[in-house]
Order: sequence, then C-alpha cells, then structure tokens
Amino acid sequence: FLVDGSGSVSTAGFDASRSFVAGVAAGVRVSPTRVRVGVSTFDDRVEANLLLSNVTSQSAVAMAVGFMLQPGGGTNLAQALDFVASTMYSGSHGGRPPPVSRVLVVLTDGQSSNMTATAESAASLRDDFNVQILAVGVGSAVNQGELLSIAGSAASVVEVLDSTQLFAAVHSVSQATCLLGTPPTATPTGQPTVAPSLPTTAAP
Repeated sequence: FLVDGSGSVSTAGFDASRSFVAGVAAGVRVSPTRVRVGVSTFDDRVEANLLLSNVTSQSAVAMAVGFMLQPGGGTNLAQALDFVASTMYSGSHGGRPPPVSRVLVVLTDGQSSNMTATAESAASLRDDFNVQILAVGVGSAVNQGELLSIAGSAASVVEVLDSTQLFAAVHSVSQATCLLGTPPTATPTGQPTVAPSLPTTAAP
C-alpha cells in the first residue's frame, strides 16, 4: 500500500485511509509464506511503515497501520513510486521475484506535484518491476487521467466520493487485489475488476 499523507488530506480522511488498509489486509491471507503486506506513506518524502519482510500476520499489519502518522506536506507521488520500486520490493526487504505476484494499491485524494514524472514512475513499476497497480482516488479533487496513468488500465482504477466511502470499498478492493494477483487464464473481457456497485465520482 502507498498512502497519501499530504496536507490536503484531512485528519478524518487519513484515519479512514488507515482503517481502509487494515480492512483490505484483513481480507487476504497474510503470512510470510503467502500474502506479504507492506505499507508506506508519502507527502514530499516517503516513509516505510511496514516492510514486506516484517509481515507475520494480519494483526501485525493492523498494529503497524495504527502507528502511522500523517506527515502533512506536498504530494510527491513520483518519488514515492520510485521508493516502492527501489526499497519496498527489494529482496533485502522481503520482496519476492516473479512468478510471485506484486500488487500495489495507491491511495490518494488529489493530484501529484509532477504528473509527468508520476506517470513515468508508475510505468516503470508496471513494466520493469512487474507490479500491478490499483489506483484508488478519494474525493472530487483527484485527476482521473492521472489515476489512469498510474494504474495503466481503467479496470484498475477505483474512485470514491469521500473518505467515508472508503469503508464501503474495502471488500471490493480486497477482491480486486486478489484478482490482480492471479495470472489470467482466459482472454480479458474488458469488464472492470472492481465490483460495479462501488460508488464512483461522475466524469468531469
């Protein structure tokens, strides 16, 4: 997980993000030999809150998320994505090479400080590090085009109206992360990965 902790996120919104991460993690089988969960927060800088190598159980994820603090600066998402590639997925920090699936959930409420750099960093994660990205946008200030450039596919973009609706999205995102992490066995249909009942913002 890569969680937006910039100043544009309200205290209530950041608390909702923490609950969201814990809720999604609770929907998968977390263990050192099955699903490993890592969490980072970002603003102008990036902090690793939970490395993949430190994951032992769902309770360990919940504890780490409970200690997450909101930094409150800008929104340097490109730097955060580069950090995920170089640090979070490194073998020394618990990253496992293919064929183990790599899925990153990016949670943000706004637009990054450099959209071009963000798109390039996201493309590198997807193409060079074999990471499937699920972009979750919260609120009306998100840039839909940027979410698409992060995820690389409309089926991997989720939008909710506000932070309170993150709770409703937990189940759908849990399912989506599992589906993204499963190699396809048939020709893609083009249908959204996320359940269509998930509330979305209207197109601008």
